Amino acid sequence: MSSLSTLLHPVKNLRIEIPPLSEDIFETKPVKPKRCCQEGCKKKLMLTDFACKCGEYHCSAHRIPEAHNCHFDFKEDHKEVLLKTMSSAITAKKIDSL
Repeated sequence: MSSLSTLLHPVKNLRIEIPPLSEDIFETKPVKPKRCCQEGCKKKLMLTDFACKCGEYHCSAHRIPEAHNCHFDFKEDHKEVLLKTMSSAITAKKIDSL
């Protein structure tokens, strides 16, 4: 009973047990900004605009990594993906089983 809260109904004198609230109820999604994150750009973001790999939201003019001086290391990311795929040996069956 220690995990449940108990309340006394004011009219009927009944005990009402209330389970504790979980923390998942209070989690919220990160809020998408309404304007471009590029300094000096005040363009409104459209519904279809999405975050860059660096985590910032940019308008269609600044969405290219070179246009907003992206700090995400694309080469290192692709190296890691390539190492993961190549580390597991890819072998095919030489004879098809009947």
